[in-house]
Amino acid sequence: MFMKSLILFFLIFFSSCANIVPPNGGEIDTTAPVLLYSVPNNKEINFKESKMEFVFDEKIVDSDFEQNFLISPPLLNNSSHSIKGNKLVVQLESSLEENTTYSISLSKTIKDLNEGNEIQNLSLCFSTGKQIDSLTLKGKVIDILYNQALNNAYVALYIVDKNKPLPNLKSENPNYITKTDSKGNFYFKNLKKYYYYIYAFDDIDLNGSYNLIDEKVGFIDSMIYTGQNEILVNAFSLNFIKDTIYIPAMDSSSSFGNLIIDSIPSNYFAELLQSNKVIFKGKGPKLIVDSIPIGKYQARIIEDLNNNNLWDKGSFENFDQAEKIIYYTEEIQIRANWDLELKWKSKSF
Repeated sequence: MFMKSLILFFLIFFSSCANIVPPNGGEIDTTAPVLLYSVPNNKEINFKESKMEFVFDEKIVDSDFEQNFLISPPLLNNSSHSIKGNKLVVQLESSLEENTTYSISLSKTIKDLNEGNEIQNLSLCFSTGKQIDSLTLKGKVIDILYNQALNNAYVALYIVDKNKPLPNLKSENPNYITKTDSKGNFYFKNLKKYYYYIYAFDDIDLNGSYNLIDEKVGFIDSMIYTGQNEILVNAFSLNFIKDTIYIPAMDSSSSFGNLIIDSIPSNYFAELLQSNKVIFKGKGPKLIVDSIPIGKYQARIIEDLNNNNLWDKGSFENFDQAEKIIYYTEEIQIRANWDLELKWKSKSF
């Protein structure tokens, strides 16, 4: 009896000191689903069906499909989709145009069932005709006021028709559409050889179109063509409120430095910013800003065509661009009892 009790004691003792390890199911899956095959296949020609299928190497679930699925040229009606196991089925609710190359983006639309690994970059193309259109156009969209990339913004192309007025972004379906990446870059891959008008807009209400005054919009005020050098689209908000001059926080222990801004063209004025807030503005050609609290700042110069000492936003209905804004390329560090001089180079204009 004593021996049995001793054995039981040691069993309880060692089991309490042991590391409890759950059953080993292998390494955690960190890879997104891989496309095994699709209907249509990538670069397939003469595709006429109204249903598309995508089969992956594991079970999948929806991941903001409606917001992220893109087919270009866009269809008049939204597509519907269903998922069963490892298969995604997309039902097209509009007829495909004849002799047209379509691009499909499935990026960020689905993820695997178990670990939630989302597909980041998946696209393919097909044609309803006998050939795949292969011309390209690329560029970048930025918020011109704050010099920041516009992420996940729509970029729309309209074929130029000289017999028609400028396209209406709010009511007319574009001929091609894509989205920007996290750095504001966009890339059209399968275009026909035409001249185009280009627009860009963010989509706050997630309805796939531009219709809110708070949504930023940008455009190029001339025709562009496929193969053109990289295009920069400056976006702005029509709801912009004129800048307010903010006074930085300071007290008796604050330290200060001075800033000199040189070589400002006569039709520009300068602004000094901290955390996107304007703390000083003035015209040159040479500005001296005394007693600036030490810290990090940004500087920009703003085109002033009408000489009103304000930045004037554009009008996309009339193809009027916003006035140019040029940021100093480096962050500005104001140090105690130190004079810092900035000089814009003429090639910036």
